[in-house]
Amino acid sequence: MNTPTANSIGTGQDAPLMAHGSVLQTGISDGKIAMWLFLGSEVMFFTGLIGAYIVLRFGQGEWPRPEQTLNVPLTALNTFFLICLSVTLVWTLQSIQAGRRARGNALLALGQLDAAIDRYRRALLIRPDNARVHLNLGIALIRVDRMDEAIQHFREALRINPDLTAARALLDELSETRTQAPP
Repeated sequence: MNTPTANSIGTGQDAPLMAHGSVLQTGISDGKIAMWLFLGSEVMFFTGLIGAYIVLRFGQGEWPRPEQTLNVPLTALNTFFLICLSVTLVWTLQSIQAGRRARGNALLALGQLDAAIDRYRRALLIRPDNARVHLNLGIALIRVDRMDEAIQHFREALRINPDLTAARALLDELSETRTQAPP
């Protein structure tokens, strides 16, 4: 039984209504539309919040001073704790990423290539802009004969850090061997 779909009505074709991650006929991706909806809802929320503040602020004869309603030393202490927490989280993420890279290096040295590749990929999930991890992942991929992926990671490493000579040398060597190899 043929069920008409939005794209096939009147055309005589059976096209699916929509696939996951599809682009609507407007050419705008689902993710972009979702982000625009989110930003629009945030604009409305904060407009209401700021508008309520303005109504309350100017509707009152005398507005209380901060020290009358807030415990300023407690507020300062809470702010200090929040700043310390954010710095600690940044250090923790850097430590996790460095630990995954170090473990990947150890696995690579031991010849456990699939495990090393997995560790490097996990490290890139945390910090995709780490040129050294891209370089090491490229080296591991060469050793399992996945040259196309290795080239992509060497190129990404050079995009992030153009001065990374090891990535440049390996990329040049791979390009040279590919041009010399028979078809």
